[in-house]
Amino acid sequence: MRLKFALFNPFSFTSFLLILLFSGVSAIAQTKIHRWAIGAMGGTNQYSGDLGNRIFAFDQAAYGFGGVSFGRWLNPSLNLTVQGTYGAFGYSNKVQNYAGHKIDFDLLFSLKFNNGVFLPKAHPIEPFLMAGIGTAGYRGSEIPYVTREGYRVNDIIIPLGAGVKYQVNERWAIQYYFLYKLTDHDVRDRYVPHAETNGQQDHYGQQNLGLIYVLGKIIPDGDVDGVPDKRDMCPYTPPGVPVDSLGCPFDTDKDGVYDYADKCAGIVGKASAAGCPDKDEDGVSDKEDLCPDIRGRSGMQGCPDADDDKVTDKEDACPDKAGVLKFKGCPDSDQDGIQDSEDDCPYRAGAASLKGCPDMDEDFVPDHLDNCPGLPGTQDTKGCPDRDGDGLHDLVDRCPDKLGKKEYRGCPELPTEVKSILDNALRGVQFETGKAVLKSESFPILNQVVDLMNNNPEYLLILEGHTDNSGDREKNKSLSQWRAEAVKIYLGLKGISESRISANGYGSEKPVGDNATAEGRALNRRVEFKIEY
Repeated sequence: MRLKFALFNPFSFTSFLLILLFSGVSAIAQTKIHRWAIGAMGGTNQYSGDLGNRIFAFDQAAYGFGGVSFGRWLNPSLNLTVQGTYGAFGYSNKVQNYAGHKIDFDLLFSLKFNNGVFLPKAHPIEPFLMAGIGTAGYRGSEIPYVTREGYRVNDIIIPLGAGVKYQVNERWAIQYYFLYKLTDHDVRDRYVPHAETNGQQDHYGQQNLGLIYVLGKIIPDGDVDGVPDKRDMCPYTPPGVPVDSLGCPFDTDKDGVYDYADKCAGIVGKASAAGCPDKDEDGVSDKEDLCPDIRGRSGMQGCPDADDDKVTDKEDACPDKAGVLKFKGCPDSDQDGIQDSEDDCPYRAGAASLKGCPDMDEDFVPDHLDNCPGLPGTQDTKGCPDRDGDGLHDLVDRCPDKLGKKEYRGCPELPTEVKSILDNALRGVQFETGKAVLKSESFPILNQVVDLMNNNPEYLLILEGHTDNSGDREKNKSLSQWRAEAVKIYLGLKGISESRISANGYGSEKPVGDNATAEGRALNRRVEFKIEY
C-alpha cells in the first residue's frame, strides 16, 4: 500500500508562490536589524536504501510532507534555522512496498553567498549551502518490530543540502532547497538481507519549496548596510562596503578618504588625489604624477601644459604656441602636415614638395610665385604657359606656337631671303629730294615686299622713316613720317592690309652714319623695313 501525505497539495502551493513572486519589487532579506524570520514549506520525502536509490525520482519513492521553520540572522554570511517537518515516507513497486509517517527536526546552518563577497548584500537572489544535525521519528502500523537490531523509533540524522532564496519584497521571500539526510539505522524499509548485517542504511532526500516571512518593524535602511537611516551618518554608502556603528565606511589612515575609495589606504593623502600623496596639489597622486614637484593637469599625468595643446611643456618644442603631437607641440596652422616653421605658406594648405604652399594649376610653381596661377605653365616662365617651349611665355610670345628666340620676342629668326629683300628695300627705295614722293625705281623693290607679305600672312611690317640733320629738326621729322606713310600707302594699294603695317617717322634722331660727311648723310636718309610676327 502506498501512503501519501494528504494535507499537502503541491500544485496549489506552487501557484500561491508564483503569485507572490510577481507581486514583489524590492528586497532587504534578514539583516542585523531584522534577525528573525518564520517559514512554511512543503515538498517530498524520497527514499534511498536497500531497495534502490530513488533520489530525484518521483514514481516509486516520493511522498509528501509539510513543515515550519524559524530562522535567525547571525552575520552577513551565516543564518541559523530550526525546522520541523511531518509527512509520509515509503517505497512501492509490484514486488515490495512499505509506508509510514515520519517527523523530522533539524538544526541547520546556512552559508549565504550574497554576503558582499560573491554577491552584493542587497542582492535579491541568495544562493546558499546547508549543513547541520537532526533527529527523525517514525510511526505507522506497517513499520515492523525488528528484534534483531533492537528496534528504535528515532534516528539521528545529518542533513546536507543546497538551495536558493529569492527576496520578493521587504517581508516575503520564496526558497527552494534540497536536503540529503544521512541516518544511523537500517530497519525502516523492512529489508535485512543477512543474519549478521543490516545491509545499506536507509537515507532520505527532501525536495523543499517554501515561503519565508521576515519579522520585526521595518526600519528604513536605504544603503542596506545594517545601520538604520535615522542614525546612519553615511546613508549613501555603496552596497557591500563594510561600515562602523554609525554606518560610515572605514578610513584607516584618517585622511578623509574612505578605504573603499582610497587608492593608497594606510598612507595619508589628499582627497583630490583619491587618498594618495600629492605634493604639488594638482589632483594627481605622486605615484602617477610624471611631474610630482610641478603643478600640472590631471589629463596630462600631472605635468603642465601652458599652451593647452595636450603636449606637456617638458616635451613641447613650442611650449608657448598651441600645436599638435605630431610636431612635438609645434603648430600647423593650415593643417597640411607641415609645421609652420618649415611651411613657406603657413596659413594656406599646400604640398610638401612645394614647402607647404598651394599650387592651384598643378604646374609645380607655387601660387605666390606663379605669374599665371590659373594656367598650367613651366618653372622657366614662372608658371605661365609656353606652348612652343622657347622660354617665353605665351602671353608675351609673338609666335606662341613657333619655337623662337627671346630677342625676336619669341619668334624664329627671319630666313636669309627675307632679310635680303628687306635690305634691298632699305637701300633701293628712293624719294624725290625734300619730298615724300617715291621714285619709280623704288616700285620693283616694293613689289618684292608685297609678295613677301602676301606669302607670309603672319608677318607684320614696321616702317621707320629717317633723315639726316640738314635743315629744320621738326621739318625733318615730319618729312620722315610722310615718307614712311608713302610706302605704307603704296603697299596698301597693292592689297596689303593697313592693320599689318605701322609707319613712324624719327627724323634725325637715329642716325646710322656720320652727318658730317656726304656718305654718312646719304645713309641716314632712309626708310627701314622690319618684320614682326
